Formats: sequence, structure tokens, C-alpha cells
Amino acid sequence: MTEELFPYQHVGAEFLTGRDRGALLDSMGIGKTAQAIGAMDMAGLQRGIVVCPAAVREVWKGEFKKFSTQQRKIIKGNTTADLGLWLRGKADVLLLSYERATLWASKLEGDLFDFLIFDESHYMKSDEAQRTRAMLGVKCDGAGGLARWAGQVWMLSGTPM
Repeated sequence: MTEELFPYQHVGAEFLTGRDRGALLDSMGIGKTAQAIGAMDMAGLQRGIVVCPAAVREVWKGEFKKFSTQQRKIIKGNTTADLGLWLRGKADVLLLSYERATLWASKLEGDLFDFLIFDESHYMKSDEAQRTRAMLGVKCDGAGGLARWAGQVWMLSGTPM
């Protein structure tokens, strides 16, 4: 049984659902992860990538179980074998650390997916950083990099710049 979103979380999920590109910049502990998962469900998004600090990938797995109304196969991207499974459609959600996403960005090029979520998006604060450019493109406008392959790109941060 999945947990219901609080009314304010439902508003946040609807906000994201209506945007191809958007951000939730709520305070810590408000439930940005739950809102993003709720938005995925509302929009019928199945396949995508969550880029987050390595330490919270397991948290994302638990939050999908807790809040999602859809069954999704989730894989943590630790090895190239994990990447291969996701690229062959054997998993719906690929959980990547920022470091792994930066390393694998070129391998993910050309593969279209429903959503891309940047959790703790303030990790991409420098437009000159390799990480930021790999995710958002050389101009850091989202028209390039990994972001160009996703139908919807959402940023989550409790630490806005």
C-alpha cells in the first residue's frame, strides 16, 4: 500500500507535472522526493534517471516503494553491467550518483527517456564544472548534456543558490 501525499505535496506534484522543465526548492524535510514521485505517477512517466548524491540512492528506492502507485523496476547504477541492464530496458529507473552520471553521460547519449530528476541540484552550481556541463550541456541551458534526452527534467533542492 502506498502512502498518500499531503495536500501541499499534491500541489507540488501537480506543479511539476505541468512542466517539461521545473524545480522544487522547498525546505529540507518537506518531501520533495515524494512530490517528484507523485508527479511521475500523475504524468504516467515510467522510464527515467534520478541523479542524486550517492548516499541517498537507497533512500530513493525506499521512497518509490513508499509513495509510487506504479510498479517500476529500479536499479542503482554501480557498474557498467547496471548501465547495460537499464539501456536494454531491463529496469525503468536508473539511480545515479552525480559522479557516475558524469562518467556515463556520453554512454546515455541518444537514449530517450521520460524523466530526469536532479536531486540536490545545487551540486551543479558552477557553469564551468564538468559535472554541470555533462548534465545540462556546454551552455548549461539544458538544451545539451544528459537533459536533452529527457521529456521532463526536474530539479530538487532545499539549498537554492
